[in-house]
Amino acid sequence: MGATGRTAARDGERRERPSLERALRDRVDGEVRFDEGSRAAYATDASNYQQVPIGVVVPHTVEAAVAAIAVCREYDAPVLSRGGGTSLGGRPGAGPR
Repeated sequence: MGATGRTAARDGERRERPSLERALRDRVDGEVRFDEGSRAAYATDASNYQQVPIGVVVPHTVEAAVAAIAVCREYDAPVLSRGGGTSLGGRPGAGPR
């Protein structure tokens, strides 16, 4: 039985996640969180929508943010800049990938 496009994409993410995490840890001055608890905490805001991220990066400097985006581009990983998580800015992150 073949995998659907969405299932295949998730399987690809699972395989790439350790490599992406290592690259981010090596190149970004900041917190790199790929644990289940952090991912769950950033999966939702004050709205009813939930989308679990591949990982979370909290850069310490502007340069670190630039480095994080560069790494994500290399891995074709989506990037979502997050504010306070209140959903007052129009449900960022709740849309389709």
